[in-house]
Amino acid sequence: MTDLDQPARSRGLLYGRRKGKTLRPNRQQAYDAGMARFALDLSLPCTDPAALFAAPVATLALEIGFGGGEHLLHQLARQPDVGFIGCEPFVNGMARLVDDAAEHPGADRLRVYEGDARDVLAWLPVTCLSTAYLLYPDPWPKARHEKRRFIGGDTLPALARVLRPGGELRVATDIDAYKRTTLQAVRESADFALSDRDSLVPWEDWLRTRYEAKAIREGRTPSYFSLFLRNVA
Repeated sequence: MTDLDQPARSRGLLYGRRKGKTLRPNRQQAYDAGMARFALDLSLPCTDPAALFAAPVATLALEIGFGGGEHLLHQLARQPDVGFIGCEPFVNGMARLVDDAAEHPGADRLRVYEGDARDVLAWLPVTCLSTAYLLYPDPWPKARHEKRRFIGGDTLPALARVLRPGGELRVATDIDAYKRTTLQAVRESADFALSDRDSLVPWEDWLRTRYEAKAIREGRTPSYFSLFLRNVA
């Protein structure tokens, strides 16, 4: 068994807070109902990813740490043939998403996991994702915390296992240290190549989140990296 075969919490990889303010009663009720409807059960094998969803899907996408869920729901509406899996360890963000998703027209193509996305990467079968999103991950800017950054370690090989050849990993960050980490990781990767697109220009289907708006107000410059899985002969 490799490290990535173990639950992330047992590997000591899930850092940071899990819960903020106590959920209001109506949000708690929506959270309970939403998790009953959308939550993945990783104790069951995933042999047919399309069967995870109540509606037909042509392919899957994964958002790692979706925050309040604005981008995930935006993409869910834009891509009607894609099933989306959202991972978020922060209970309040998860509660917001499942509440907002309850009446979303694409709700039958949504599943969620409250925890470390590395658990889902280890659980999914090979070559099942077309796109993965890592948008404004926790930067852990201090040098002694560098190992906590999601883009490092074994996560690129884990993503390469579940992405289709030519699949895309999108990374957005406003933190210079994380930009350097991302570029270094892709330079050292045998699996991914960095697109030559202008990293200062957001993707055409991009939705500016509240976090990004705050970062820009505070004088930080976002970068938008597209990493493509190499086609292996």
